[in-house]
Amino acid sequence: MCKGLRNSRSRAASRPSAGRHPRRPGWHSAVVDDDDERILGAAAGRVVDLVTAAAAELDAGLTPPQLRVVAVLHEQGPSSVSTVAAATRSSVSTASRTADRLSALGLLERVEAPDDRREVLLRLTRRGRSTAQEWVQRRSDAVAGALQAWPPEHRAALVGLLRSDPAVPAVPAVLPGGAGGPVAPAALRSAMLEAVHAAEPHRALAALCAAAAAALGARAAQLLLLSRSGSELLPAPPAGTGPLDGLPTAPVPVDSGSRAAEALRGSTPLLEHDGRRRLAHAPVLGRREVVGVLTAVLPGRPGGADGAQRADGGDGEDGEDAALLDAVRVCADAVALLLPAASAGDRRLEQSRRDHEWTVSAEVQDRQLGPSRLATPAVVAAAQLQPAWSVCTDAHDLDVVATGADAGAVDAVLLDCRSGRRTAPLAAAVALAALRHARGLGRDLSRAASLADEAVFDAFGGAAAVDLVLVRVARDGGSAVVLATELFTAHRLRDGVVEELPLAVHEAAGGTGGAQYVEHPLDLREGDRLVLVGDGAGRRTAAGGGTAEDASAVEGLLLETAAAAPHEVVRRLALAPASHDPEPQEDATAVCLDLLGDGGEVAVLQR
Repeated sequence: MCKGLRNSRSRAASRPSAGRHPRRPGWHSAVVDDDDERILGAAAGRVVDLVTAAAAELDAGLTPPQLRVVAVLHEQGPSSVSTVAAATRSSVSTASRTADRLSALGLLERVEAPDDRREVLLRLTRRGRSTAQEWVQRRSDAVAGALQAWPPEHRAALVGLLRSDPAVPAVPAVLPGGAGGPVAPAALRSAMLEAVHAAEPHRALAALCAAAAAALGARAAQLLLLSRSGSELLPAPPAGTGPLDGLPTAPVPVDSGSRAAEALRGSTPLLEHDGRRRLAHAPVLGRREVVGVLTAVLPGRPGGADGAQRADGGDGEDGEDAALLDAVRVCADAVALLLPAASAGDRRLEQSRRDHEWTVSAEVQDRQLGPSRLATPAVVAAAQLQPAWSVCTDAHDLDVVATGADAGAVDAVLLDCRSGRRTAPLAAAVALAALRHARGLGRDLSRAASLADEAVFDAFGGAAAVDLVLVRVARDGGSAVVLATELFTAHRLRDGVVEELPLAVHEAAGGTGGAQYVEHPLDLREGDRLVLVGDGAGRRTAAGGGTAEDASAVEGLLLETAAAAPHEVVRRLALAPASHDPEPQEDATAVCLDLLGDGGEVAVLQR
């Protein structure tokens, strides 16, 4: 590129200026000739084409000027109409009309300025922020794809030239609330990814926290890891440049009054004022597991009464607080996305989540467990196992499977092995392997259960048997099938009422190697919550061999957690026996599925 510019300039010096278009005064007339114009015009056209194509991929139906306003508010946070007009190089009246259209679409709202009630600011709604994030990501991907083949030095030269042009808007360096202004979430994820790549596996967590602190302009950031049992948040070493006092150094009970614990239980970010500083807490919810909570010591005004500000605008939250909460949420989402892969080569992160003496059986059990959380647009599922440590009979799994021409389904599995404690995790591992193999072959649940039965019987000759409950829910929420043996109960929460659903009793897998299974329908529909409970979770229900008091306790807990996310429901169920037995005598496992789809009939497998 630089060579081409030099050649065109030398050609321009040897040609007469007759017939040339008139130039405006300035450096442009000295360095730009016809060839330059054609090259730059073609490049500009290419950029416009890329951005237009990226905009067309959005399912928002917005025009380029409207997207520009959305991007400005995303980058700068709540702003006045005049500020938006200046940033988009349009008139105030044009910017105001564009804001009216975006407001009608539910993408922005007008709010009072926190320091001057006479001033009105434009602020993106949650839907607007989501649209902005998707737009910035698509735009960045399009430009990155176009420049991918360029040598690094050429890209650096282009960026340097653009930065030197006063007509090119400055690119902000950090997220809203940080010291240097806002940055797009895509840039944050890129920076955090670079930090992870540059770090040793055992330093991945610290690198992510340091990158989050830098992006937020925070004095420090810390990750509180959810313990294996789900009872505590275990503090990892904080990272940052400022004073770290006030961040926890001891385990934080999840059921305590801690704001960090409240953020996890409520699945929502919170701001906390302690009179000296502001803290932000955001749950770190990965696609496969609940990681914990990201806490950041934020800059700026520490004043205000003790309390928390929620993302929904309650308790006096202003525009700045909303931007900060969004920023912390983005950081937490990035940590959830990057941390599992970044720490895959090092077991210390997983070991740091253990809150009990470990055994070989527990190690086998831990390594075979599937995800503890899975979310699709129509079905959200979670599983939790509270181990008995010396027994290790249970296992769980969550997965998305292909089901022929359908849109796919979510599979949930809960296992409980009937055998000695040394054999139990091995028998459960064989059953899980058979079930996962059946998924890969596209088998239905009846055939999957038969394969597990055959595999366990072949491995142990009838000396071990595995009770199981299998659930397959279509990803559109329209249908499902369930298979269960005698150790499990199913509960449906619908319209504020909990009902224990009758399940047919099946043979445990591995007893004979020849069990047969059939399906029958069950009444489930959109908006229902289905909870599957093992014999050690929440105590047994009356139908599962427990007492009426046990059944009442499960019903009460499900009503108490009706507004909570599935991962909080199963955490509470699995921990319920711990309130009676400091050292549980058997594993406690529960699975929760929320049906968010268009409704439909659900089927249960029965022998």
